[in-house]
Amino acid sequence: MAEREVAKLIEAYASLEEYARLLSERVQLLSRTSNELAIALETLNGVKDLKKDISLLLPLGGQVYGKFKMIDREHVLVNIGANVFMEKSIDGAIKYLSEHKNSIDMELNRSRGELNRVLARLQEIRNRLSTQLRKSR
Repeated sequence: MAEREVAKLIEAYASLEEYARLLSERVQLLSRTSNELAIALETLNGVKDLKKDISLLLPLGGQVYGKFKMIDREHVLVNIGANVFMEKSIDGAIKYLSEHKNSIDMELNRSRGELNRVLARLQEIRNRLSTQLRKSR
């Protein structure tokens, strides 16, 4: 393998390594979002099944919580993007969040697959460079 080919492999490796880092960050973000949506869905389903007024502990920041009563158990505000909130019924919010979680999970699976392909390609390049290094000794 000529020096030029080794240089191309090293350049490709560096580019793929950066892409893998970005994909890894994306996978982490999507995973966190999916987990948050799962918690929200579980909570909404719990609220929907309650028959009486409920008190909630809400985080106020700095590990401080406040106790609040939920005055409207029929509706919630849902962030639909860009910090725009829409009032939805509990069932409507569950439907919306379920659909959103499904799309997040599909993107998460796609990104994980892409990350695995990139990591496999990085391993291939490492193996080729290692083989070339042994040959040149």
